[in-house]
Amino acid sequence: MPKRESNLPMDRGRGSIRSEPTRRRRARRGQEQRKSASLGAGIPRTALQLGPSGISAAMEFPIRRAELADIPEIVRVVRTVYDEYGFTWDEQEYHADLYDIEGHYDRLGHSFFVVGSGAIPGERLLGVVALKRFAAVPGSRGESTLLEGIVRLAGADCSLDRLYVDPAARRQGLGSALTEHVIRIARSEGKSAMEIWSDKRFVEAHRLYQRLGAFVVADRICSDPDNSPEWGLLLPLDAPEAPTQ
Repeated sequence: MPKRESNLPMDRGRGSIRSEPTRRRRARRGQEQRKSASLGAGIPRTALQLGPSGISAAMEFPIRRAELADIPEIVRVVRTVYDEYGFTWDEQEYHADLYDIEGHYDRLGHSFFVVGSGAIPGERLLGVVALKRFAAVPGSRGESTLLEGIVRLAGADCSLDRLYVDPAARRQGLGSALTEHVIRIARSEGKSAMEIWSDKRFVEAHRLYQRLGAFVVADRICSDPDNSPEWGLLLPLDAPEAPTQ
C-alpha cells in the first residue's frame, strides 16, 4: 500500500480432480452468484474480479470519486491499517491530505476514489485509493532520480497513492479492483508509466502490483513519522496489459 513521498534513498538493493458432489456444489454456487450480481442492476459498478485464489467475488461494489461527506470514513479506513501495523498517525502533516481531499487532490488535478457497499456519500467505506497526475519525471525509464530532493522514478507521469482496504473487508478482491480502476483511468488518459511507492511490509500489495506488470526500480526512506522503508515500483502503461490471474 502506497504511503507518500520520501526524500532519502536507500541501498538497492494446477490442475485438480473434483468429485461429482463438488461439481454440483460449485454449479449451485455459480447460480447464486449470478443471481446476487443481478440485484444491483442499473447502478454503475466496478466488478471485483478477483477474490481469494483468483476466484470471482460473489459481490460487486461501486468505486466512485470521494466527496466531502466521505472524509470521516476515509480517515477511519486508513487509520485502521496504521493501527494494525503500529504506524504513527500524523493529522497535521503526513495525513493532512486525508482531511482535505478537495484541496490536496481535486483542485490539483488528482483523483481520490472510494469503495463502499453502495453509492452513497458518507456511507461506511471498505477501501480507498488515489491517482495523481504530473509532468513526466525526467530521466531514463527504469531508473530512479532525485527531483526537488525526493527520490522518484524516471519516466512516470502519474502515481498510485493511498491504497488501503479495511482489514475486515479483505480477501474480496477490493485491492485488485481499486488498483485496476486507477490503472484503467490512467491508460484512458494516455499516461505512459505509473509510479508506486509502497511500505516494504506490504508484501501482498507488492505481489498485486507485480502481477499487473509493475517492477521494482528502487527503494527509499518514507517521510512519514516512522521513517518507513519502502519499495518504488514502475508500471508501464503503454505496454500490453498484464494478465490478472
